[in-house]
Amino acid sequence: MARMTRENSDINLKGIKNTMLQSVDLTVFARNNALAGTVNEDVAAIPGVGQPNPFFVGGFGTALGQIARHNFPDYGVFVSLNVPLKNRQAQADMTRELLRRRTTDIQIRQQENNIKLEVAQALQNLERAR
Repeated sequence: MARMTRENSDINLKGIKNTMLQSVDLTVFARNNALAGTVNEDVAAIPGVGQPNPFFVGGFGTALGQIARHNFPDYGVFVSLNVPLKNRQAQADMTRELLRRRTTDIQIRQQENNIKLEVAQALQNLERAR
């Protein structure tokens, strides 16, 4: 049981150390858009405003066609760098986990010493019984 606790503590320590490290996130995206719709009759009736380009006039089918033909693509790259300066919570977690691991190590040594003592006493009792 104590050895499993120590292994769990080691895993927790690795996780806590990772939270204290720098991290870089890279996101790349590609997206297709459509710019089609119906004509607003109120705007078309204004003098001096011409008729819209027929390429942009249409319904759902026109929009799907524009998406399929990749008429209006968007491409982008995002880079995010995270540098923890003073992660007090992670430092406190690390200290707590180190203390827990030391306590577990002490318990394991105590159990081992108790087993050695019991074996030595059993040998002494066996020698006396002879």
